[in-house]
Amino acid sequence: MENFSTRATTFEGEFEGERSRRRLRYPELSVAIESGLAGGTTLCQEGLLRKPRLLDRSKVLALGDRVDNLVRRMECLGRIRHHRRELECDSFANGETFFLNPAEIENEEGLARECSSVTIRDPFLNLPESIQLALHPRIIGVASSYLGCIPVLSYIKIVKTFTSGFGPVDTQYFHRDIGSYWILKVFIYLNDVDTDGGPFCYARKSHITPRENDFGSNLYIRFADEKVVEMFGNENVVECTGTAGDVWFAETLGFHKGKRPRSAPRRIIIATFCVEKEKGFAYNPIKIKTSDLASLTPLQRAVCSELEVVPGY
Repeated sequence: MENFSTRATTFEGEFEGERSRRRLRYPELSVAIESGLAGGTTLCQEGLLRKPRLLDRSKVLALGDRVDNLVRRMECLGRIRHHRRELECDSFANGETFFLNPAEIENEEGLARECSSVTIRDPFLNLPESIQLALHPRIIGVASSYLGCIPVLSYIKIVKTFTSGFGPVDTQYFHRDIGSYWILKVFIYLNDVDTDGGPFCYARKSHITPRENDFGSNLYIRFADEKVVEMFGNENVVECTGTAGDVWFAETLGFHKGKRPRSAPRRIIIATFCVEKEKGFAYNPIKIKTSDLASLTPLQRAVCSELEVVPGY
């Protein structure tokens, strides 16, 4: 029987093979790898990097307003987790999930009573202004530098998290991602986020701890705050606060979570960069319109090589 250590070695081999293929596929774009080197050492050593004011604040806030409008109108929402039911059933311990029927919910207030957060369905189609934010050249530069090749945009979501009166739930507990051998996530705040606003939290240097047993293990393992502090020290557990336009980069093989907001809802873009499609969860492909893809730079199109192109929307 294949053991976890063998499986981890297999993941590493697949990663190196795909990284080599990406390098050979886009040799003319290698300058992007050099352009993101600033801060690369910190990201490699700490697993975490902040780029303040990287994006235009006015554009970011405008997108946050559009997210609010869609949620208020109950339009273009992704599948909605029924977090209250999951808590009542203690279902997540067994990897069970429940979903809400949007037709049974009258308004945003009703949503906030039953779930912690909602996502926007097909963000590149329904909020096309998010494309240039998620694929900003400096973001791609950091991702290329860290991964050592022109990366693949493997996942993206736009989330509004409510100040719900219950929780924490799901990814509001510390956990690790295991969809690839290296995973770089980008967190773009669409509003100002302080310690009570639901910041992303990360345990620095936790990405370099042994992870052989993670591969093939239970995807739903969650860890209490006290356990993470015990493992890495309180001084290394960081609340990644920031203002609209700040960008946080994190190697999410390390321990991380989203803190439950208390003072105001949080709006955020979360984009994942890898060298290949992620394994594990059955994600729907990221969709992009033909016209939007054609308007991108060669570098941006390379990052979108695994996206599903649709003729119109």
